[in-house]
Amino acid sequence: MQLALYNDNYLWRNAFERGVFITSEQNLIALLRMIELAWSQVEQNKNQAEIIKRAEELLKRVGDFINRFEKIGIQLSSLSNEYEGAKKKLYAGQQSIVSGANKLISLGVKSDGNKSIPEEVSDL
Repeated sequence: MQLALYNDNYLWRNAFERGVFITSEQNLIALLRMIELAWSQVEQNKNQAEIIKRAEELLKRVGDFINRFEKIGIQLSSLSNEYEGAKKKLYAGQQSIVSGANKLISLGVKSDGNKSIPEEVSDL
């Protein structure tokens, strides 16, 4: 091979232009190793792109979850306030529903066994 390349200065160039690479065994092994490294780099780049895509999707879902979680917190707080307001109307003070019902029972209106109605939820 070396002799052929030595005798024809254009042999290597003509072969290369036709897609043929003339090389020795030692150069071929080095060239194949470089191709292997380049191929690995291409695969790593594909993996990085996929990782970035999945990370973006995950972060979007985390953001959506946080928004929903915050809305639930606001709704729970509002519901808790509504519960406390209703509880006050039911139990608190002389104008409460329970107080009025117990006054009716003490005046002789029949209820379940003429028992008084508990003054608080914890009394149930």
